[in-house]
Amino acid sequence: MRTPILAAFAFATLAIHAADPAPAAPAVKAPETAPAVPSKPLTADEQRRGFIQAGFQLGRGSPLPGFRTQYEMSEAEVDAFLAGLRTAMLAGSVEPDADETLQARFTELLNGRVVSKSSRVKAENVAFLAKVDADKSVTRTASGLRYRIDKAGSGAKPVATSQVTCRYTGQLCNGKVFDSTKSRKDEPVTFTLNEVIPGWTEGLQLIAKGGVIRLWIPANLAYGDQEQDVIPAGSVLEFEVELVDVK
Repeated sequence: MRTPILAAFAFATLAIHAADPAPAAPAVKAPETAPAVPSKPLTADEQRRGFIQAGFQLGRGSPLPGFRTQYEMSEAEVDAFLAGLRTAMLAGSVEPDADETLQARFTELLNGRVVSKSSRVKAENVAFLAKVDADKSVTRTASGLRYRIDKAGSGAKPVATSQVTCRYTGQLCNGKVFDSTKSRKDEPVTFTLNEVIPGWTEGLQLIAKGGVIRLWIPANLAYGDQEQDVIPAGSVLEFEVELVDVK
């Protein structure tokens, strides 16, 4: 009898179905046009690169990156995991020792890593916020949001239902950047203010168009105890945000 080694790793069906094509539309007679010129056949190297791209896109859209972060997998462990995926794709079988006893012990290992990581992250974030609170230039609100206004901006400030356009950089307490408009040619992004994490909704109402604010957002105003890709559960998030426009 086959049993899953860990329920969280059963991502393949979800990821594959996410890539399924949409239902075909009713057939419509195509206009008569000149036949398309056949595209140039792919070389063996181009086919290889195409499959690499396809695998990358599927992997990026699946829980795989988050698994590595959540379970703190080493490169060797990632290689072993991918070897299992390869075996499954080729309709092979697992090693004879992959029985229920191994699966139970392996699950204990991963669960232990999650607990250990959670304790470590919590301690790191408590120490980080204590350091932030010691900075006299930082203000703390009743909700626990910490902020520093570097540039107030001018004009009306946004409200929770405003549409705002921003440039930003977000990082963890260890300084690791997890998201930034700088990585996307510094093109600003636009969204409705009450559709983002509560720390942003509260913080951006403190500045006007053209303003710049630094936010230190505790977990309860961000993603709480939910792991978010490269963001560990319970993380304090630090943002520098420029409010480009308000509507």
